[in-house]
Amino acid sequence: MALAPPTAMAEVVVRDAADREIALPDHASRIYAAGPPADVLLYTLKPEAMLGWVRAIPPNGRDLVLPATRDLPALGRLTGKGDTLNLEGLLAAQPQMILDYGNISPTYLDLSQRVTEQTGLPYLLLDGSFAKTPQTLRILGAALGVAERGETLGAQAEKIIADAEAMTAALGPDQRPKVYLARGPKGLKVPPKARSIPKSSSARAASMWRRATARAC
Repeated sequence: MALAPPTAMAEVVVRDAADREIALPDHASRIYAAGPPADVLLYTLKPEAMLGWVRAIPPNGRDLVLPATRDLPALGRLTGKGDTLNLEGLLAAQPQMILDYGNISPTYLDLSQRVTEQTGLPYLLLDGSFAKTPQTLRILGAALGVAERGETLGAQAEKIIADAEAMTAALGPDQRPKVYLARGPKGLKVPPKARSIPKSSSARAASMWRRATARAC
């Protein structure tokens, strides 16, 4: 039996990264972010719609976020290892929709379908690949009623990527600066498998990545 979510009013239809048409509440104002990347994306585009953080902002990170978001509750995560939120806890927060941002795989697609079946909540999956950042910002901005901000940030992301490409185009592999991908609250975790970050071998792109990940800690 499906649990009953809050009643939605007007809707906007969005095609997500899994090529599904998802009906979202128009100008959604209560959004649950399923994991840390979705936290950062939602904070960047529409912080006033955040119900909380996946984990609470630590004392040394409070000055990095808007005052209105510093004391939002830690709701836990639905995705990834160590998921900490059950469906009853999710619905207790009274979200209008769920936002997930990152890898698009059968595992995450299956999770989104199961959660929607059990709760009735629309579950939007967006591609977290570096190259699609401008497109994602524009799509989500339009879907959440902040199209102008989505367009502004999308254009800025395009410029950063283009600048990084231009800066590295004339450099050989041995001349390109190496980038350390810092993960975890203290930046001491590394991915289990070595990966390259597309377009991020310039200092400017690496700086953008550090700022984004800092907000998720």
